[in-house]
Amino acid sequence: MVLAAGGLLLTVYAATPLTVILSVVVLAFGTKAYPPVMQAHLMDHFPDETAGADLGAARTIYIGVGSLGPTYVGVLSTHFDYATVFIGLVACLIVSAMITLWFTFEDTE
Repeated sequence: MVLAAGGLLLTVYAATPLTVILSVVVLAFGTKAYPPVMQAHLMDHFPDETAGADLGAARTIYIGVGSLGPTYVGVLSTHFDYATVFIGLVACLIVSAMITLWFTFEDTE
């Protein structure tokens, strides 16, 4: 998620077409690298009898929450510029990474 945040931040401030392409590649790696790891972690913690249904429910929730992103961008971009809106998304990614780290270290104790 930190990689995704960095890629999005770079995209906001990219000045040349090459930096835009590179920042989008970094953003894509950051957003697509996390779900397989998260799903494997969840499968390890779900009971074997209901693991498939539990993973389906978890995916439904986080995909549903993620689908609010375009609404967030649309509504706030009417009041602010896009850079401000995307910086807000960067902040959300950083907070999500911090929450994930907190739960990861709490899980190991």
